[in-house]
Amino acid sequence: MNNYRADATKGNIDGLPHITMFSGTHDIMNIPARRFAAKIKKEHHPFSYYEKKGGPHDYALLKKSRKEYNIIISRVSGSAM
Repeated sequence: MNNYRADATKGNIDGLPHITMFSGTHDIMNIPARRFAAKIKKEHHPFSYYEKKGGPHDYALLKKSRKEYNIIISRVSGSAM
C-alpha cells in the first residue's frame, strides 16, 4: 500500500517537528519503525529513536520503563530532555 495514512514511510515529513519513536524488538511494528527511523535519518530530519530488546509494543508506557515514560512527558510538555 502506498498510502501514507497506512504506512508512515510513504508520507512527507517536511514541516513536522522533532519526532520521538519507541519500539520494542517484540513489537510487531518493530521492522516498520526501523524503516521509518532510517527514512527520517536519510532526510536529515530531527528525531530520537529508542529501541528496547525484548520490549512489547507499548513498553515505553509500562511502569518499569520510567526513563522512557519521562522522555514522553518531557517531549509532550515541551521541556528539553
